[in-house]
Order: sequence, then C-alpha cells, then structure tokens
Amino acid sequence: MKEILVLLLASVVAAPGQTVALKDGRVLAAASVKRTGDRVTLESASGARFEVAAGEIARIDFVEPPELGEATGKLLGGKGEDAVALLERLVAAQADFREIPGNWWALTALRLAQALESQGRGLEAQGVAEKIATQSIDPELAGAAQVQTAAVLLRRGDRAGAMRRVDAVLREARGDTARALACLVRGQCLLAEEKWEEAMIAFVQVPVFHAGETILLPAVMLGRGRALSGLGDAAGARLVWEELRAVYPAASESKLALTELQRLADREQAVKGSR
Repeated sequence: MKEILVLLLASVVAAPGQTVALKDGRVLAAASVKRTGDRVTLESASGARFEVAAGEIARIDFVEPPELGEATGKLLGGKGEDAVALLERLVAAQADFREIPGNWWALTALRLAQALESQGRGLEAQGVAEKIATQSIDPELAGAAQVQTAAVLLRRGDRAGAMRRVDAVLREARGDTARALACLVRGQCLLAEEKWEEAMIAFVQVPVFHAGETILLPAVMLGRGRALSGLGDAAGARLVWEELRAVYPAASESKLALTELQRLADREQAVKGSR
C-alpha cells in the first residue's frame, strides 16, 4: 500500500501521465487509467494499481492522445478513411470516461464527425454530432457539435435554420474549436446567399483568430476563393485556390479548387472568344 501511495499520490506538475483529482481533495497520478463498470483502476509505470469508484472522481486530466494530431494529418494528407479508422478507435477508448471532466471523448468524436463529412458520409457524421450535442459535458464542444449539425441543414438547403444554430453558438462560445467551425459554416451559409463580402469576413476569422484549427483550413481557403470570385476578383480567387492546391494537395477541397480553377479559365476563355 505504501508503494501505491508513493507512486500515485504525486503532484499535478510531477505527474508523468494522467492525473486524477478525487472529490476528497487527493490528486493521483497514473501511467494508465481503465474503467470496468463503476470501478476505475489506476496503474503506475511500475505496475502498482489503485482502484477507486467512478463516482469519487472529480476530474481526470488525460494526456492528449498523439493520434489526434496524426488523424488530422491523415485527413489533410488525403487519407481520410485511415483518419476515420484512427478516430473511431480514439472515440471508443474515451467513451467510458465521457461523463468525467478532463476526457477527450467529445473532441475526438467531433474530429470523427468532420472526417466522416469530408468522406461524403454525412449521415454518419450527423449521428456522431448529435451524440456529442446531447452527451458531452463540455458546453463548448456541445456547441461545436451543434454547428456540425448546422452544416447538415445547410447541405439540405435550410440556410435559415443553419444560420440560427451558428449564430447561437457564436453568441455563447469562447473556445477556438466551436468558434472556428461556426465561422466556417457561417461563411458557407453566406456564400449560398451570395453575400460575398460578409462571407469573406467570416472565413478570414478562422486563420486570423483560430489558426490552430488546421483541420478547417482547406475548407476555409476554398470558401475564400469562392467569395473572391463572387466579388469579381478573379485574380485573387485564383491565387487562393492555387495556394490551397499547393499547401493541401491531397485534401478533398483541393479537387474542388481544381474544378473552380477550370471554371474560371473557361469563363476567361469565353470572354476572350467573344471579343
């Protein structure tokens, strides 16, 4: 028992892995945390174990899963199905702790929804987003999930419904994840309404204020190009779409940018032919 206390009753700063704050004030450190039913087992790097009831835990500060960044890299690198598979495993691994503060379940599930959406699996993405919205204990990520469902409404042609959800999140959210996604979908709504300048303002907020949300940048760049094209700035649109293809050549948005560039070239050729 003494060994367990030495290994687990560590300070938050010194903890090499997860830190577990109990409701009685103790803070424990563990290399791994596993749950079976209502019991949570903490294990040190040396193999010492300590068991506690889930109801006694105030918070678990899990180490950020390195696979989360890896999944974003796969998605931007054109390996969307690999990203989906990786994120599904992460979501499953965190599911047992989703009602305990400090978990990564909601964020990994949101990234899964985004990856599914990028692969054209919209119904699955919607199902994941709705689960986050109803089950996440993090209001910021629940708000981000509401924006993800707003994107579904937009795709179905309900621009007003999508905009209402997005604006509600922008009024309440403070974190980068929710606000960046809301700015992206708001820009897409405004594009659909041909409000080009307002759309541009929405899109540019993502790289300016929320640059860490790299998973959204290809879609933002595609939208910026479309807003510029709508404003009659063909040269500006071309630069943005060419940059998108250069920086994220394997992203799904890069293929759409190529289509936009071809349309732009066709229009320019038609103008020359009419002279």
